[in-house]
This record gives sequence, C-alpha cells and structure tokens, in this order.
Amino acid sequence: MTTSDPLARTPTLELTALAWMEGGAVMHERLWPGELVIIDAEVQEQEAALVDTLFGLCPPLSGSVRFGGHDWQETPAELAAALRGRIGLVPRSGGWLEDLSTMANVLVQARYHRRTDAMALLAEAEDLANRFALPGVPLDPIDRMHPRDRLRAACVRGFLGAPRLVVVETPAIVWGSLLTPLVRAMHAVRDQGAAVLWFLTDDALFELPSLPANRRWQLRGQGVVRAGTSA
Repeated sequence: MTTSDPLARTPTLELTALAWMEGGAVMHERLWPGELVIIDAEVQEQEAALVDTLFGLCPPLSGSVRFGGHDWQETPAELAAALRGRIGLVPRSGGWLEDLSTMANVLVQARYHRRTDAMALLAEAEDLANRFALPGVPLDPIDRMHPRDRLRAACVRGFLGAPRLVVVETPAIVWGSLLTPLVRAMHAVRDQGAAVLWFLTDDALFELPSLPANRRWQLRGQGVVRAGTSA
C-alpha cells in the first residue's frame, strides 16, 4: 500500500476512550494499515469481550470504535455486515458451521462479502493451506477434522481474501509448528496493507523480541501497559 492510497492515511482501528467491560481497561489507541499489535489481556473474558466490541457486535460501555473510519454505533446494519466481512478471525476455538464441509467453512465469508472470482479465491485458499501444512483445503466435514488440522484451516480462513484486519486469538492447543507459518502469513497480509491484532496468553511469546510487533499492549486492571516495539 502506497502513501498516496487514502486507506493508508486512515486508521484501520481507532479506539477513543473505549471501555468495554466493567472494571476493565480504558483504551485510546490507533492501529494503522500494515501494523501488528500483540495484546496480553490477562483475563480471557476481557479478551473475548474486547474482540466482540472491536467487531461491532457488542456496544461499548463508553467511548467508540471506528473501523476504517466508520463508527460501529453509527453505521447501518447492512454496511456494518459488509465491513465485518473485511475482518479475518482466527478464533481460540469454534466458529464453524457444523453442517458445512471444511472447504465451505473456509470459503463462505470471503465468497459472500468480497467480489473475488471463485476460482481465484480457491487458488488462494489452496496456497494458504499449503503454507499451513495442509494438503489443500480439506473436503472433510468439520467435525471429522483433527483439532490441529481445524486450527490450520482456521488460519487459512482468517487470512483469506485480502482482509483489512486480521484478529488472531491464542488457541486452546499449543501452536508448535504453526508459529512460523502464522508469522509469515502476518507478514504477507501486512505487506498488502492489512493490520493484525494478535492476542497472546503465553508470556514467553509475548516478550519474544524476534516477533515483529509494532507495539505490545498489556491490559491490566483499568489500564493499558505499553511494552517496547520490535518493528
């Protein structure tokens, strides 16, 4: 994304005096295109409530959230749904439609919200699947997938279709060999102008200097502790 692109001059996310949970932090933050911010929410319930608020699914207790310049609370429902279609999510767990195949689950959001040729989208999904060590996009029913392969498929879904924002939650199982392809996928979407929010609960990973984060936020009580940068 070049500096002449108007989207490069608009924050991907803008949090103004945002409070989303009783007794939780109040945030004044901007996340710009191409940035990666790592967040340690300390309490999983605080993380889940923040993600719902960032997606515009729950109104904040006070303050506002803007995505691409749009205040969720002032955005018509149809436009809000379209905007959410530009956000990729790698959830901690779940998020699957049990009556669809894994392939259909992976493709459904990008096909519904983005004007992308179906074959081009499938080719992109196949490439991402290979990067996450899957032999293509699985056709199996989602409930027959091994938990680790479901996580790999969730990564494919989250990064598919040129999202403007990708939100990655720490999964319930250990990342292990997924860490390297995950970081590479983050690099790739950031190069395309997407911003990334990565929620971590692993202190060792959060503090790892080699992770290419622009900023690190720790949500502690009613405040936000900002750690150093590495990118």
